[in-house]
Amino acid sequence: MNLTDAMPETLTFSRIKENNVVFFCIVVFAVFLSVKYFTGLENNHFYAGFTIKAIYPEMLAKDPIVGTALSATGSPYKLTIYYLLPRIFGEIWLDDRFIAVLYILTVALTFLAADRIAVTLGATGLWERLPILLIFLKDHMVFENTVNFAHHSDFNHSALAMPIGLWLFYAVVRRRGLVTVLCLSALLALVSLQVAPFTIGMA
Repeated sequence: MNLTDAMPETLTFSRIKENNVVFFCIVVFAVFLSVKYFTGLENNHFYAGFTIKAIYPEMLAKDPIVGTALSATGSPYKLTIYYLLPRIFGEIWLDDRFIAVLYILTVALTFLAADRIAVTLGATGLWERLPILLIFLKDHMVFENTVNFAHHSDFNHSALAMPIGLWLFYAVVRRRGLVTVLCLSALLALVSLQVAPFTIGMA
């Protein structure tokens, strides 16, 4: 066996090692961002009472602050999959330990999608891929909007929509086909009516 025959196997092994390092960094980065930003379920006042109302529909109906905001006609989030999750999981959804694990997973999936997009666009080496991931460990401002993979201080529909949106862009960049793009677009719309229109339009 000559050197030329051995090169593909060597390159494959090197790529596996590179992917393992990147995957490990993605997990570490996801934990770091989650520790930085996750302060507990519904810590954001815009979503106060959302989960408890989903699990126990009769509660908070007459609350002077969130009662009307969580009514059937006043909350578009009731039309999303996100609203169904607390109802499916029940009271465990009120446990921050459970939500924190899901939060870390959403952040990790977002980092993974960003890495896949970067590789597709030509970032092939470890020292090209890692700096791209490192960029998102810090807040950035683009057109006066905060850009960060975990900038939501609580677990809400946008936290679920973020990884789906990036995987949608990945499907477009990789030219996965119209059916795949439409399916991911439909899933994004089911998760977040607020995030979906602009993201789907861009895709």
